[in-house]
Amino acid sequence: MSLSAIVINEQFTIPEDELEVSFACAGGPGGQNVNKVNTKVWLRWKLSQRQQIQPTLRDKIQMHGAQYLTGEGDLMLSSARFRSQGRNLEDCVEKLQNVVEQALLPEKKRRRTRVPRSVKEYYHEEKKKTTAKKKMRGKVDCDRE
Repeated sequence: MSLSAIVINEQFTIPEDELEVSFACAGGPGGQNVNKVNTKVWLRWKLSQRQQIQPTLRDKIQMHGAQYLTGEGDLMLSSARFRSQGRNLEDCVEKLQNVVEQALLPEKKRRRTRVPRSVKEYYHEEKKKTTAKKKMRGKVDCDRE
């Protein structure tokens, strides 16, 4: 079974020479078919060998695909959900596309949460009460004469 280049969007494509596919026997559904056919699919993307990728994008891809990361910095995805090799390969490609798409999305700019004035006033009043209560605690002047 061959694999062609994976197109993520207009700007980003993973060439087929960076992808490596291997197959293994899978457990799960399939009866005797499980013992005879290698339906489990391993898809390896040699991300560490890719030269023309920006370091920030590489880091984001590794962060979003952290559970698939190998020691060499490659992404290793597997699938044994289906009973056929082809559908498992499609599942692996879909997982890889999702990881890269998530990394390509621009990060949302954080907006500060606005605390309502009434809440600020409530906290201020509570603080005043606590301060007054603690001021009442002081040294007791016990003069024994």
